[in-house]
Parts: sequence; C-alpha cells; structure tokens
Amino acid sequence: MKALLRPLLLMMIVLLAAACTNEIEKDPSKTNEPYITGKITDKADQSILVADEIYFSIDNETVIINELGQTIEHSDLSVGHTVVVWTNAPVMESFPAQGYAEKIEKQGVD
Repeated sequence: MKALLRPLLLMMIVLLAAACTNEIEKDPSKTNEPYITGKITDKADQSILVADEIYFSIDNETVIINELGQTIEHSDLSVGHTVVVWTNAPVMESFPAQGYAEKIEKQGVD
C-alpha cells in the first residue's frame, strides 16, 4: 500500500506545483481588452483623468498612439479627447480611482 501511495503523492505535488506557477500576466500591447474608454476630463503633467472615474499616471514607458498606431506625445492629449487606456498594474479603488497607463490610444482626429 505504501508503495502505491508514494508515487501518487509525488504526482499530486508535481501537478499542484505546476498549477501554481502557470500565472498569466496581461501585456497591454498583446491584448485587445482595454481597461476603459472615455473622454479626458482633466489633465496634468504626469496624469490624465478619464471619464471622471480614474486618474492614470503617465511616464516615459507609457505608449501613447493615435488610431493609426502612430506614436504621439502626452502634449497631444487634451481635455475632451476620447481615449482608450490599457493597464496591467493594480488600480487603487479610491474616488476617483488611480492607476498607471501602460498604453493610451487617442480616438478621432483633431
């Protein structure tokens, strides 16, 4: 009986360890699931407020593009512009919420 339990127990441990290490990390450049789409309702040097719901901090690592996929600058974003924002960082559930923008796509043309 012990001879049968050892391999079974070992197999269960290996399967459990494999299941725990199979963590999926969302990469905003590889997913089609944005966090939010909405109008910019406030803008500061390092952040934008989208739909009066969430402040996104922006840094040099944030990818900012237009609908054509062309890189644009933070200065090209203005209050009233519609944006699609991706994030894979935790979002603080304050009001308004706060998070980090991994990627921003400006919708429409000026």
